[in-house]
Amino acid sequence: MKSVLPFLVLLAGLRLVLLFATLDPVEEWVMEVFDTTEVVWEHGPERPLYDREELYTGTAAQAMREGLPIPFSKYQFMDYGGGSLLTSFLAAGLYSVFGPNYLAFKIIPFAVTLLGGLFWVLIARAWFGQAVASLFALLYLFAPSTFVRTIWIAKGDHSEAMMWIGLVLWLFTRALIRERASAAGRFLGWAFWGGIAAGFGVFVTYSTVPVTFGILGAALILTRMQPRRLWIQSGAGLGIGLIPWIVGLFTTKGSALEVYGQTLGSMGARLGERAATMFNTGFFAGYDLPAMIRPFAGLVFLVVVVIAWVHIVRRVSTSGEDRTRRLGLGLLLVGTAAHLLAFILGAPDTASRYLMPLYPLLLLAVANLAGSAAKARPIALLPMAVVLLGAGSLFFSVAGGHWTARSLPLHGVDWPLLGEVVGQKLSQDEIAAIPSKYRRHFLVGFGKKVFAAVDQDRWTEAADLFRTRDQLAVWEGVGIAWVESGQVLEAGPVLESLSPEAQQGLIAGMARYGEVVFGPLLTSDQPIDFPTVQARMAGSRAGELNTTRARVWATLARQGYDGENAAWAQAGRGLSAPQVQTAVGSASFRSIRRNQIEVFPDRGDMGVATNTPGYRAGLAGSLDRLLAATTLTPEEQAERRAKILEGSAGPR
Repeated sequence: MKSVLPFLVLLAGLRLVLLFATLDPVEEWVMEVFDTTEVVWEHGPERPLYDREELYTGTAAQAMREGLPIPFSKYQFMDYGGGSLLTSFLAAGLYSVFGPNYLAFKIIPFAVTLLGGLFWVLIARAWFGQAVASLFALLYLFAPSTFVRTIWIAKGDHSEAMMWIGLVLWLFTRALIRERASAAGRFLGWAFWGGIAAGFGVFVTYSTVPVTFGILGAALILTRMQPRRLWIQSGAGLGIGLIPWIVGLFTTKGSALEVYGQTLGSMGARLGERAATMFNTGFFAGYDLPAMIRPFAGLVFLVVVVIAWVHIVRRVSTSGEDRTRRLGLGLLLVGTAAHLLAFILGAPDTASRYLMPLYPLLLLAVANLAGSAAKARPIALLPMAVVLLGAGSLFFSVAGGHWTARSLPLHGVDWPLLGEVVGQKLSQDEIAAIPSKYRRHFLVGFGKKVFAAVDQDRWTEAADLFRTRDQLAVWEGVGIAWVESGQVLEAGPVLESLSPEAQQGLIAGMARYGEVVFGPLLTSDQPIDFPTVQARMAGSRAGELNTTRARVWATLARQGYDGENAAWAQAGRGLSAPQVQTAVGSASFRSIRRNQIEVFPDRGDMGVATNTPGYRAGLAGSLDRLLAATTLTPEEQAERRAKILEGSAGPR
C-alpha cells in the first residue's frame, strides 16, 4: 500500500487544483444552452465541474438535515438507482460538519476519484505487474478530460460505478490471485465481501452490472468454479448484497427495471448509429485543448486504444505468455466487450457519462502496451501520447480557470431543482406540510405531475386544489413540463383559454427552460419565423418570451457561433434594442476578480455598445445570479454587489 501513496498524493493535488481553478457556475449557464443544440462549445470545457443536477443530491441532503416532512425514499432521483439517495446521506453528514457549501459536497467525488485510482492501480499491479501498474497510474493522472471532469460529478451513478467496480474486482483479486490455494481457506472472506459488494452495486446503479458480471461470469467459467468453496462463499455474499435491490423491485412494483420509462433490454434502437458515434468520438474522449486540436486528440486516443486491443488479443493467443496475465488480459477484454455491448443496446442516449465505468479498462488496455512483449518496441511509447494530451488539457484548464470557488462561497443546494423532481412524487397534503419558504418549489414539481397525469380540461381543477397564491407555481410547473415534452409549440390556443394568472404561470415555466425550445430553432438549417413560433407557444402573450429568445441568441453569439444557418438570420426579429442589449450584457458576464467584473472575449459581434444601460443591466443581472449561487446572506450579497458595481475600474 505504501508504494501507491505517492500516486495518491499527486492525484489529490492535481485534482484539487483543477477543482479550485474551474468550479464555475457561469460555465454551467453557457453549457445549458449549448447542450440543447448540436453545436459544440469550442471555447468551453469538456464539461463544467459545476453541475446543477449534482446539486439535486446536495439539496436532498439539506432537506433531510432541516427535517422536511418528506419520506427519505422520495429523495431517490430514479426508482432504478439507489446511488443518489446514498450520496444524499453522505452529503448530509458533510453539511452537518462544514455547512451546505459546494466544496464540502465535492469531498464525495474527490473520495471517489482517489478510491477509484487506488483500487484500479492495485488491480493492475496484481494481474500485470509493477510496470503496467505504474503506467496505468500515470494514465489515470492524465486521463482524457471527459473522464477527469465527469468523475468530479457525484450523482450516485456512472462516476461512482467506476470506483465501485474497482472495489469489487479488487476484493475478488485478493481472493482469486494474491492468495495461493494452500492459504485460500484463510482468505475466503474476501470473496464473500466481494459478492456482497457486487450485489449491492446493482442497487447503487445498473452501470456496475456489465463489467462486474461480465468479468466474474467469465472468471467462473475459465476457472471451472475452482476453488469451489471460494465461489460458493462469493455466491452467498452476492445473495445478501442483492437484497436492497430486490426490496426495491417490490416497493416500486417493478419500475426499478425501467430506465427513463423503458424496460431494460428494450432500448436497442439505432445500434449502428450509436456504435458509429462512439468510435467517431474516440469513446467520447474529449480534451480541454484549443478547438483545432480537440478532434485530433480524440482520434489519437481511439487509435491507441484499438492498437492496445490488437496487442492484447495477440498476447492472449500466445502460449508463451504467463498464465495469470493471459487470464487477466482475457477478462479485461470480456469486461470491455460487456460494457460496450450494454452501452450500444441499453443506454438511454449517447451521453459520455455512460462510458465512465469503462474508462479504467480502456486505460488498463493502453497500459498493457508496456507489457513484457512490447517493451523493446516503439509501440510501448504510444501510451505517452495519451499522457501528454491529458497533461496538456490539465494545463490549459488551470491556466484558463477563474478560481471562482476561491473568491466566492458557492452554495451546495438548488431548491428549485429538488422541488421539480420530488414535487412530482408528493400528494397535495404532503406538499401542504412543507415549510412555506420551500413549498413553492415543490408546487412547481406538482405542476409537472399535473401536466403528465391530468387531462388538459382538468388542469384548472388541479391547480384550484391549492390556495390562490400557490396556484402560480403549479402553472409554472405545467409550463416547464410542456417545454420538456416537445409539444409546447401547440400550447397557444390552450393558454388563451385560461385565466390571466394561469397564463402568467405558464409563461414563467416556458421561459425558465426556454433554451430547450430556442436552442434547436436558432441553430436550425430551416428558416424560422420566431414571432410566429412564440405566438404558437404563448398566443397573445408571445412577446413575453422575447427575453428568453434574446438570452439564448446572445449566449450562442457571444461564444462564437458563426450563425450561417437559415434560422440565425431571423434571430432578432421582433426584439427591441433594450432586450438585445440586456441579453448581450448578461451573456458577456464571465466572472468577478478583485471585485471587478470580467467579460468573455468578444467572439461574436451583435452590434451592442458596452456603455448602454441595457448592457450594464445585463451584466448586473448575471452578477446577481452568481451571488445568489453562494452562501452569502442577502445583506452580504447586496454589499458585495455594490462594491463590484462601484469598482473604479469597471467591467473588464
